[in-house]
Parts: sequence; C-alpha cells; structure tokens
Amino acid sequence: MNYDNWYWITVYDNDENTFEEVIQVIQKATRCSHEVAEHVAWEIHNKGESKVMVAPFSVACKACDLIGKIGIKVIMTQSR
Repeated sequence: MNYDNWYWITVYDNDENTFEEVIQVIQKATRCSHEVAEHVAWEIHNKGESKVMVAPFSVACKACDLIGKIGIKVIMTQSR
C-alpha cells in the first residue's frame, strides 16, 4: 500500500470544549471506541495535543472538518 497521500490529524487542547464533547467528536470523526476516544481526550488535555488518526486525504479532510466544527484546533500534515 502506498502511504504517500496519507495525512496525520493532530488535535489540540482548548479551554472551550468539555471532555465529553471531545470524546464524542473523536469517536464520530475516527469511528473509534469510546475507550480509545477517552484515551485520546486524556492525551489532548494532558499533553496539549494528540495525533488522532492517519488516513487518506479525503478521509482526513472529512475528519478535520467534523472535529473543527465544534471549535477545536485541528491540523492535517502529510505522513512520511
């Protein structure tokens, strides 16, 4: 499989969204379990950021749009 056009999605901590909001949007955007989303939310809160998934460009764009809609800073960077 060629990973040249895959992108990391990094989510950053903020003071606006609740822990549960972050868990819910991570679950919805990445289709992960509640347990995994809790771990990701904990990492975002305690480390300031977390790489939440790596995906092809079109999938990464959709996930970024979904996460960003609730006011969370999210960026996409090309995987290498």
